Amino acid sequence: MDIQIVKAEVQGEYILVYRLIDGKQNINRMPKQILSVRAAEYDLPVDDPRVLDIVLLEGYYEPDDPEEIHPLFSSNTIEDALEAIQKRIEKVRDDNGAPKKMPMRSLFHAADTSESTQGLTEAKEVLLEHADPEIGLWVQINRDEARKQVHKNKQTLTEAMRESALAALAEQAQSEDRSRSIPKR
Repeated sequence: MDIQIVKAEVQGEYILVYRLIDGKQNINRMPKQILSVRAAEYDLPVDDPRVLDIVLLEGYYEPDDPEEIHPLFSSNTIEDALEAIQKRIEKVRDDNGAPKKMPMRSLFHAADTSESTQGLTEAKEVLLEHADPEIGLWVQINRDEARKQVHKNKQTLTEAMRESALAALAEQAQSEDRSRSIPKR
């Protein structure tokens, strides 16, 4: 798949990122604060190069398991989640023929090179212009609450599975005991 960012513009409360995907126009509409939100989710500053890559590339990641829980909520730590997201981004890059060497490997750095498309440069500028660091704390509080809930649900599921397995083992043991205690004729 060939993905090229053509331009970016603000429209009301949204940023529109125009792309060509295999030559066909595609428009991605995102909230103006998307860079701030995604940065806060991973405890990163808005101008961290990884954040722009997450915003513009993560949507192209296709998990092997469609039921997969997003790493932000399933990983043990935020650092683990960021590492998993970076692996997803690298897979998207590799799957779509991204350059192997910096600075073109990173959209953030590529936007500043003479080889960059004007659209990518615009997208970076517009996203950074509307990044609001004040959003960070609110996002992190909600992220942490959601992470607690997912981990609680995982623990509940694990406990239920453990209880079910123990019950099955106990039933099997009782069945074996009964079969041993019945005298054979």
